[in-house]
Amino acid sequence: MTSPLKRLLLIPLVVLAGCSEDSQKVTFDWETSDLVYSYPYDGQEAVPMTAPIALRFSHPLTYADQAELDADIANHIVLTNDAAPGTPLGYSAKMVDDKRGVLLTPDARFGPAQSYSVAITDLMTSKGVVAFPGAPIDFSTRIATGGPKSTRVSGDFDVTRVVPDGTALPVMDFSDFRLQFARPLDKSSVRYGEDVTDTVSLKDSSDNLVEALVLAKDAYMTVDPLDDLTPGETYTLSLTTGVTSEFGDALPAWSMDFVPGDSNPREILVQQAPVSADLVAEQCTTNAGVQVSPLTGDAINCVPVMSTLLGNDSASQQQGDVYAELAFVPNYPVVSPLRIARGSLLQGSNVDLVIAGEVPAGFGTDTISVTFISDAVGYLLPNDYSDADASPRHVRLLMDVAMTADDRRANGGLSQDIMHVELAGIAIVIDGILTIDAVGVVEPDILGVDTAYGVLSFHMEAYADQNNAPVQMVDTTAPQVQSWVPGINAAKQSSENPIILNFSEVMDADTLSAPDAVVMSKDDVPLAASDWSYRIDGASMVIRTNDPLAYSSTYKVQLSSTITDLAGNALMTGGPLAMDYSLTFAMPNYIGAVTRSPLALTVYPGFPCVTESRNLAAGDHGICSGGLGSDDHLPVTTLAANRGIAVQFSQDMDASSIALGGSFRVEQENGGAWDPVAGELLVRDRSLVFFPDAPWQSDGAQLYRYVLGSQGATGATAVNCDGSLSLCSVSGLPLQTQVLAQDTAGTPDPDEGGPDMEIYFVGGPEATAVL
Repeated sequence: MTSPLKRLLLIPLVVLAGCSEDSQKVTFDWETSDLVYSYPYDGQEAVPMTAPIALRFSHPLTYADQAELDADIANHIVLTNDAAPGTPLGYSAKMVDDKRGVLLTPDARFGPAQSYSVAITDLMTSKGVVAFPGAPIDFSTRIATGGPKSTRVSGDFDVTRVVPDGTALPVMDFSDFRLQFARPLDKSSVRYGEDVTDTVSLKDSSDNLVEALVLAKDAYMTVDPLDDLTPGETYTLSLTTGVTSEFGDALPAWSMDFVPGDSNPREILVQQAPVSADLVAEQCTTNAGVQVSPLTGDAINCVPVMSTLLGNDSASQQQGDVYAELAFVPNYPVVSPLRIARGSLLQGSNVDLVIAGEVPAGFGTDTISVTFISDAVGYLLPNDYSDADASPRHVRLLMDVAMTADDRRANGGLSQDIMHVELAGIAIVIDGILTIDAVGVVEPDILGVDTAYGVLSFHMEAYADQNNAPVQMVDTTAPQVQSWVPGINAAKQSSENPIILNFSEVMDADTLSAPDAVVMSKDDVPLAASDWSYRIDGASMVIRTNDPLAYSSTYKVQLSSTITDLAGNALMTGGPLAMDYSLTFAMPNYIGAVTRSPLALTVYPGFPCVTESRNLAAGDHGICSGGLGSDDHLPVTTLAANRGIAVQFSQDMDASSIALGGSFRVEQENGGAWDPVAGELLVRDRSLVFFPDAPWQSDGAQLYRYVLGSQGATGATAVNCDGSLSLCSVSGLPLQTQVLAQDTAGTPDPDEGGPDMEIYFVGGPEATAVL
């Protein structure tokens, strides 16, 4: 018997003219040939730069084979960057689902914070030329997560998008709110509450604060009320000017008033995300003998991981049951909202870690868990491209997830939050079963140095008998501290490195932030809460003290038994670490007094020495000063347009001595003069990183340099460490820049500095390799 929900969905979803049980293909009897779906959809924002373009039609294309498609498709489907609308962009294309769709893979990744268009003209199907909307499909890409400032901004710092917006996408009593920004957020400025120092709040009409979870990462924020809102009540979501970007910009005060709709009586729709094969990664990446998506032609629910570090042959097969709450469809027949609750879980198969796709690491991830860390909210929408009765409904789902691995070694490098993953798809009814196919892109960070990506061909189908569908499992497993850093390697801990706790599963952030839930102490003296901070990323807790970790001191991280996972299970003692809620480590001891000047251990680009005998016009950087005249000459090196300058020092440095434009300068040659290069300087205890506001000129014609300031012998002259002249260690000694040099008394004194270290380079094309 068909449920009331299914009967209501049958009308707006699709009228079935026929269905083959063998092929599970739907045959539409339409008067014209229509475009019925695209990814990205028209108007989509914050599209990943690695996204493909998927187009689906009501009828098969008439190309005889792939070769005929390759020869002709560019005449009918044109992809352009709106910055150069008359110049088509190259792509490769493949037909999918018996020629009903085509998947386009651009020859080059999309650029950050740019707008693109897809136009279709005179494309022939078995029913005639494809009817296409009058305007092209327009979409825009997200900002970059790293690199030059110009790639990480899309205008002034402001809220660029809110989902739901209260108009096209209605706000419901079960809604949470996803805000996207024109610049990356300074996460420390995002503080939820009603105190004068708090910057984010959600209040009802009586000015009462709504208890809510707030997540922030990169340019994304999610505000998730912990309990359902009251239908008909007026609420205000507000952000103050205290919210800042990573570049120090203050957000203009922003607010949104809304009245949530009543979703009741809701119906729970249980859907399964089935496997496409027997969890064999090779089948995921080759699509051999597996169920494939009608939208992409790739294996369903299989996330291929394209990574410089891991290669392009890794994949994880996701599976599990999804329990979606649908708002009462008779009240929302046009735009039908749904929610998937926080804590929902999908699990994926093992991924063998293979360095650069060639060298086995000797272990894999074991099961990969994808946990919903906030409520996922979605909508069933009218078809944007076709008004035919048979056209499938469109589906949009936004979610914040945490990725974790069962293997503690893999989890330490892979555990992370991935925010605002957006799936766009279609919903149809096949044999009375609601079936959803969608496309999205996930971009996990790999070991902190590589951003991988995978195109997810998501597929869900409702259980035929909803009354006897599987009951949602209850998590009763206690979480553990699976591993931590420095752990047994405290003797190798640098003063600038964080303390990292890796839990066995995603933890409840509210229980971690509760008073005395986590206590830091140094030499048995508790540190004030203002002396240290932490961030949560996936199942990892990353702790940093405001001051560098002190050598010869002992630190302890004390965890409370009140800390729980998302299901409320309390933190377990024992486990792999046999811990009793406390983690202790001793920093290495300094031997002797600190009387030696710091060195630049590594510089990028270039070589860490003062040079002489240069011929820059010929690309010759000269030889290291103080060496032999027969030494090899160093080249003027090339720095990729999307990379920054990085310097590592041998000692903890005085941060106040490192000032852009003073003791540290970045300049470009201009007719014999040197002009400053604007950018962002990040200084840590033993390192500095500089990214320019605009990418380096990539043709190699522009000469740049950066200068590490120093002073000569300390002797009778006081070293200036105020940021104007010399980079200095915390002991007040200047940077030693001539380690090979000899003076009249022999080698330089240990506390001497030297001349400024000038390092020259040119810009080059963007790099895709891992540094």
